[in-house]
Amino acid sequence: MVTIFRVVLALFIMGALLAHAAQSDRGILVLAHGSGIPLWNEQVREAVRPLEERYNVDIAFGMAEQEHIQEAVTRLEERGARLIVVVPLFISSHSPIINDTRRILGLDPVFPQRYLGGDANFVMTGALDTSPLVSEIVLERAGELSKEPSDEVVVLVGHGPNEPEFNELWLRDMKQIGGFVKEKGGFKDVLVATVRDDAPREIREEATKQLRETVKEAGSDSRVLVIPYVLASGGIEEGIKERLGGLEFQFGRPLLPHPNITKWIEAQSARYLR
Repeated sequence: MVTIFRVVLALFIMGALLAHAAQSDRGILVLAHGSGIPLWNEQVREAVRPLEERYNVDIAFGMAEQEHIQEAVTRLEERGARLIVVVPLFISSHSPIINDTRRILGLDPVFPQRYLGGDANFVMTGALDTSPLVSEIVLERAGELSKEPSDEVVVLVGHGPNEPEFNELWLRDMKQIGGFVKEKGGFKDVLVATVRDDAPREIREEATKQLRETVKEAGSDSRVLVIPYVLASGGIEEGIKERLGGLEFQFGRPLLPHPNITKWIEAQSARYLR
């Protein structure tokens, strides 16, 4: 009986070692926008940190900046990575930044030239988009402000891209998240908007006008909960508040900090790490 137990234990240990060896040549590269405000960057690092115990993982901050991506790739390769799973920790895949990153990695089918040094191969996942893990966070953020959901309207406000076609895709995905929040939270309604901060002035002004009208109309017969649909504190939240100056609303927290972001990064990478 003891001999059988030892054989089974040895096989288990051997399997674990082989699995570890199979994963030792894999790495995870998390991409994030980054901010000049240290708190924003630190919240991203805190989300990634629990993964460091199990994976070869690194972060590159920036907006498809080749130098920063190269530095992180080099670090991962120095730790043995030969296949790197690139996970864009961005709100939406519908962004020129995502397309530019694919091009840098040599993953653009139209422009397959690779711009990075090193020998590792890359695969790239989608951004946060409509992940149920993200929907759960938004529901929680609305719940933190809520008193009587049936008398409350949640307004989910994102940054949004310059390009109108991309903006429509952002709003489409945000509406899907809003549908989850409305159903699970029992809210009167969930509305969505983008502020399009980086667009030309006339587009920004129109976005501000639409946002104010949305919040004003919702507030005429309901308590309004504004949730900044942004990754971390230290970005556009104050700008959203300024745009809504003079209106009645409660203001929520961004996605981070929350353990679901760590779960999401791991889930995005999982099928490539087996």
